[in-house]
Amino acid sequence: LRTGCNQFFYVEASSTVDDHLIRVTTSPALGRNHFIVPEEALRAVIRRQSEIPALRAGNTPPGRVLNLRGWVLPEDAEIVSAHFEAYRATGEDVPQIMPEELAKLVRLAAVSPPSGTSNVNRMPDLSAVRTNVRNPRNNNSTPRFWYMLPIFAPRHLPAAFVPRVNHNRPWAEANFDPPILIDANFCSIWPVACTWTRFALKALFNSVWCRTLMEALGTPLGGGALKLEASHLRRMPIPRLSDKELVHLHRAGKELTPESHKIQETIDAIVLHRVLGAQAGERSLLELSAGLEGRSRKLHLERKRRLLP
Repeated sequence: LRTGCNQFFYVEASSTVDDHLIRVTTSPALGRNHFIVPEEALRAVIRRQSEIPALRAGNTPPGRVLNLRGWVLPEDAEIVSAHFEAYRATGEDVPQIMPEELAKLVRLAAVSPPSGTSNVNRMPDLSAVRTNVRNPRNNNSTPRFWYMLPIFAPRHLPAAFVPRVNHNRPWAEANFDPPILIDANFCSIWPVACTWTRFALKALFNSVWCRTLMEALGTPLGGGALKLEASHLRRMPIPRLSDKELVHLHRAGKELTPESHKIQETIDAIVLHRVLGAQAGERSLLELSAGLEGRSRKLHLERKRRLLP
């Protein structure tokens, strides 16, 4: 997910007011002010690696995205009314008028300069925010305003994800079900076949096979980190797995943590058995697993040595 203006679209949930209202805190660019907004105008998001332990423990991180496609400022309501037929023709719901506190937040952002820029005076003028606007010319499309993000795609709500910049060894994590949004700080992974579950994907990408490939294909950075892009992950050869093996990976991935070594061995055996095919004897599996682990550690240490003077 790239919002184009995290200083506006990203807020932090600070407390629950009631079943339908959440008190949120804005970014420093908007004064870290507090507003009470409808819960349905928010979507939870993973923004940084430090939030992954909370997700792994089953806790929703505090980050929220302002999801305002179903809301309009009172001053924009007349435009919406003028295109009522377009909403009916496209089957889209007519946006609600924002409650006053949410409207105050949007109006504040509308006149605020984004921090870190010198040539933009207001957040709505940012190049990636201006493209949110849509001025319909007929009844085939509905109006869109700068504060409305595009419709979320599978890549924004993936089944699993892995950090793009890894200071330690890469680790893939499973998303919630239903999934929450994943920031562009991560590479997102989602299935095109329903047989792949989020836990099966987590298990696969944490196998010694995939983690070694990540070390080999990723880009070492000057500070000893490893950068992983979608282009690197797409180049990884993945063995074909049977439905039965995917069930076993799902069960293992559900229990997998960085400390669960026995489960890790189970995952590696399933994946490497397919890599070796007819040669997959117990000794061959152990040799390949040890060889890959050794290669992975060597690549990891080599990029870490870049930190040394």
